[in-house]
Amino acid sequence: MNDEYYKVLGLSKNASDKEIKIAFRKLARKYHPDVNQNDHELKNKFLKVNEAYEVLSDKKSRRDYDEFGEKWKHAEQLRSMRTGFNNSNSFDMHDLFSGMRNQNINDIFSFNSNRQIHKHKCDVFLNIEEIYTGTKKMLNLSGATKNSKNIEVNIPKGVREGQKLRLKIKNDTQIIVTIKIKKNKQYVINNENLIMTINMPYIDMILGTEIKIDSYEGSFMLSIPKLTQNNQIFRIPNKGLPMYKENKHGNLLIKVTAELPNQIHEGEQEIYEKLKSK
Repeated sequence: MNDEYYKVLGLSKNASDKEIKIAFRKLARKYHPDVNQNDHELKNKFLKVNEAYEVLSDKKSRRDYDEFGEKWKHAEQLRSMRTGFNNSNSFDMHDLFSGMRNQNINDIFSFNSNRQIHKHKCDVFLNIEEIYTGTKKMLNLSGATKNSKNIEVNIPKGVREGQKLRLKIKNDTQIIVTIKIKKNKQYVINNENLIMTINMPYIDMILGTEIKIDSYEGSFMLSIPKLTQNNQIFRIPNKGLPMYKENKHGNLLIKVTAELPNQIHEGEQEIYEKLKSK
């Protein structure tokens, strides 16, 4: 079956790139581990959705998947073998694999039968700055081979918590990287949005003011209107996290809370008493 990834995203095989992105975002929000922290079934669904998007959002991977289905990772070998049968009118890729369901795909190719694929799984911890810019990480590969070695890998910008990246280092080495995002004191991550909380003197919320906001997309002035309510949220578009493989950003959500004084002076108390009596 070469439509399983499409089914995971609830799409047909002729879905457009835009439809794939929209379906992924919708399902990623629904099954995200931050929203379903104790539900392992939904967490597994999130991983499947992410895996499907990783393949279908990349033009080359999608073309390989559409052509070879679950064997898409071996597309180049399969095409090479098919080239050798160009003079045979009876050759069919389906016939090649019928009766070989219990064999490893690598065993089909004589030039590949003695090669062992070393797979490594590791977690990579990123801060918010690295999500914005992308980064390089040095990974230590050990366990699958006799010799331990360090390899530098590129992590693209816009990755998310729990996302898995499949990185092919050499023909015989594959790394599956799981993204872990470090906690941040200033921001809370909600999908592609960043949430920050600002405590303000209550008098500024009553009378209105302007405050300077320092974000990862630069500094700007935020106007706080008169009679701003406690816990009111201001949405600043395009100031959130970058979206994976898209030239877009999420929103910065600024939550404003009232900061009450610990003590008041005699003159201030008289003013409050007058206001209270009105």
